[in-house]
Amino acid sequence: MAAAMETLVKSVTAAALLLLIAALCPRTAHATVVFELPDINTCDMTSFWNGPELRCTPCGLNAIKAPDGKSCTCGPGYRLKYDTGGSIVCESCGTNIVGQDGRTCIGCPTAFLNSVNRTCKCNNAAILVEREQNGSLLTEASCISCVNGTVPNSQGNMCVRCGDTFFNATTNSCACVNTKGGLCLYPEPISTGVLINSNWFSDNFDAARVACETYQNRTACQVLGNMCVMFMDVGALYVYCANFFLTAPSLKQVHGIQTWFENRPWIYYMSDTAASVLASTDFPVVFSLRGSGESKLRLVLGMYDIRGKFLGYKSAAGGLLQLCPGTLSRLDAAYTFGTAYAQSCTLSRITLQELFPEPIFYDPYLQFTQGGKEYMYALPVLNSNLQRGDRAPNKQSDQAQWMLMRRFFLVDALTDSNTINYASSITISITMPTNNANRTIYPPLITVDYTKFSKTSNDSLKVSFSVVYNMSQADAKLQTEIALGVLGSLAVFYAMMQTTGWRRRAGLQMVEFSSLVKFFLILAGALSNVFFIVTFGTGLYWLIIFKSAKSQQTVAVMLPTPSEERNFIIYLSCAFALKAVQFLHLIATQVSIDIFFFDWERPKGKARQGAEAASARGVSVWRTFFVANEWNELQTVRKLSPMLQLFAVLLFLKVVGFENLGLRDLGVTLLPAPNADEASWSRILRFGVASSVWLVVGAVQVIFNTIIYERFVEDKIRQFVDLCSMSNISILILENRCFGYYIHGRSVHGRADTNMEDMHANLKKEEENLCSQRGLVPGTELQTFEVALTQAARLHYDRILQPLAMMAAPPRMAGPQGGPMEQSMRAYQTMNRFLCSFVDHAHKEVDYMIRDKLLLERLTGIEFQETFDKSFLYNDESHSFSNVLYYGHEATLLLLDMLLFCIIDMGTQDFTLATIITFVVQKLFRSIRESFSRRNLVKKTLVDERFLI
Repeated sequence: MAAAMETLVKSVTAAALLLLIAALCPRTAHATVVFELPDINTCDMTSFWNGPELRCTPCGLNAIKAPDGKSCTCGPGYRLKYDTGGSIVCESCGTNIVGQDGRTCIGCPTAFLNSVNRTCKCNNAAILVEREQNGSLLTEASCISCVNGTVPNSQGNMCVRCGDTFFNATTNSCACVNTKGGLCLYPEPISTGVLINSNWFSDNFDAARVACETYQNRTACQVLGNMCVMFMDVGALYVYCANFFLTAPSLKQVHGIQTWFENRPWIYYMSDTAASVLASTDFPVVFSLRGSGESKLRLVLGMYDIRGKFLGYKSAAGGLLQLCPGTLSRLDAAYTFGTAYAQSCTLSRITLQELFPEPIFYDPYLQFTQGGKEYMYALPVLNSNLQRGDRAPNKQSDQAQWMLMRRFFLVDALTDSNTINYASSITISITMPTNNANRTIYPPLITVDYTKFSKTSNDSLKVSFSVVYNMSQADAKLQTEIALGVLGSLAVFYAMMQTTGWRRRAGLQMVEFSSLVKFFLILAGALSNVFFIVTFGTGLYWLIIFKSAKSQQTVAVMLPTPSEERNFIIYLSCAFALKAVQFLHLIATQVSIDIFFFDWERPKGKARQGAEAASARGVSVWRTFFVANEWNELQTVRKLSPMLQLFAVLLFLKVVGFENLGLRDLGVTLLPAPNADEASWSRILRFGVASSVWLVVGAVQVIFNTIIYERFVEDKIRQFVDLCSMSNISILILENRCFGYYIHGRSVHGRADTNMEDMHANLKKEEENLCSQRGLVPGTELQTFEVALTQAARLHYDRILQPLAMMAAPPRMAGPQGGPMEQSMRAYQTMNRFLCSFVDHAHKEVDYMIRDKLLLERLTGIEFQETFDKSFLYNDESHSFSNVLYYGHEATLLLLDMLLFCIIDMGTQDFTLATIITFVVQKLFRSIRESFSRRNLVKKTLVDERFLI
């Protein structure tokens, strides 16, 4: 019990002591976990960079920093005594020197002693010997000269046989007075006269040349071939390279190829053979979209480094030749047969240097399967920068001038200290025969354009990669020209006919300058339709033929290339420009028509005296204002909704996905996956898709409005004719001087200026057929006519309205009652009475007759019968007076909007932007049209502008 108590007392005492110590001693802060990272080069010569401890650590006595900066070594005159993995221990050698192993001390003859760094150095033809053959250390090192035919090794401690290029058989020695690129050039080679500002070229050209020419060294020949490719823009070097690689009578050919010799690379094709090589019909690869045959371009590259080492064969898939980044599927889409591919981007100089610190050289092949075996077909390369003397043959359009090669590179940032030479554009061109029954192609051609870029510049570098498919478009071009010729001739004939009809309607007897102007304006519209028919037919043809190829085994045709689309763009631009001229002519005609509203209403009751009686006899003008206002609102009414047209077209193109049919691939997927690959756009296909969708949507709108909406909901044109009849107001519209339209609005009830009860009673009578019919001819309902006036009728019309024509501005109703205003009122009343009496056949000298148009007259729009004695009113059931409105020219407006939409997309390849711009232009010209028509209506009818809402 006592022992237990003693133990407890000791424990309590110890605990109390520990608490007291803890309370009196200061608490230590937490150690930091953030360190400053010093530069490895900041360590001085007596300390090294201690990586694990992230600091510079002293080396110790007589030790200095090693060359790598990460360890220590003994200083000059000190040997390493021991190294346990921590600090090293160095010991002085006194008057001796440190041996080659760094751990021994040995004497050195005075003749070979370097007193500065305390080392022993023999001459270039001797080796330093420090030990006996059994390993015993000598007291003093000695220098032993190497015998003839041997040289010191790289460590300088052994004599070895010198290489063949250094051995001089005449003197039986390894002495060399001209060393370059690791070779002894003996005798000194004859100069080629090629001067290139490149240290790498200067150091290695002669060595590679001698090793290849003299010793047939395969690697050296590859280096020499690489130089010919790298410096292809040096004309003098080409002369040497062509002579060397194109002819070698003493060497055997490889695979029977005329310019490929054993031990040498195949760099060039024979001169002036490009056309025959590219048009070769023995290309063995068969392509097919289904079944047997290749469906992809399996491009394989033989790769070499700059020192001539063969790196092996590698597939181009995965973006090996594409400097621009992208997903793997996107990059590999370039090699899907039939897909025109285009990729471009901008890269920084640093990116290129990091990707290609040294240039890699490629020999392209196309791999294919035949008879269950794999083969490779060598592909030609067209280097656009090649200089043949002082000429650049590969920039010519004539293939006979081209010089094809077999090798190319992507980036050279090594051989020139000032510039980077990189492939700014790579194009793989596949040409198909016109008759492709055998499903073959001509040999593909790889075209490379190089650009030099300063290493000091920070500008971005433009890079592009594309795959294009070509096919002779001579037949298509000929057919297009024939179509243009035939349709153009018909357009000229049509313009002549319409001009003849216009001259008759204008009352012209002789051909005047105005007739020529009118002819060319009509011809512009006709030619616009010709160009549209040709371009629309072209776009629809390529859309159907090209996109349907995937359902077949072969690709029968290929789309025109972007350069071949130039004529198509010109034709489309002509169609739009001429259609715009036709539209402006149409507006000018419509806003300058002559129009007059004449009122059939007569005053009520008999004449009475005084102001009250005069007021009672008056006829209200509000009906005329009302009809004029309705006429003004009809000016820009169309058979379709322009806004709905744009919305629907954009919906089908962008949302439904018809836009994707404009891609240069054989796919017909409307909604590809978000990460799906996209080929480049074809302007012809985009136009074919856009114009087809536009015309279909427009046709559906017109058919719906004509057959359903106007019949069961609202027909504004017919409603306007009914309004004229209920208002007891007729309208004479003269589109030309002697031709126009007449709307017969005479009320069958005799009066329209009545109260609501009488109006309803009148309408009730018409519904129950208790009154006569509305037609001009008794017993008929026809109220609209085409009018062909005689010269006498027109002169009479002009004489009456002369006061109106003399007014410079529309009169204000609150203006003075005398002067021009009073004359205008009298002219208006006179014209009203004249037209009413004219319709009632009251003027025998300017009488008219009603007749039907002949079928040919309706088809051609030309009246064959001259109006000498009497005017003609042609029965018109189609409401042709809408020709002075937008409504009567829906086809022209529809094509103009479509061409504007497609032209904008042609330049921007953006249907959304095209929709916005087309909408703005539509609104602008609609406002212009409404403004000018309002002014004309005010001027010709004396209706004050304030009453036109």
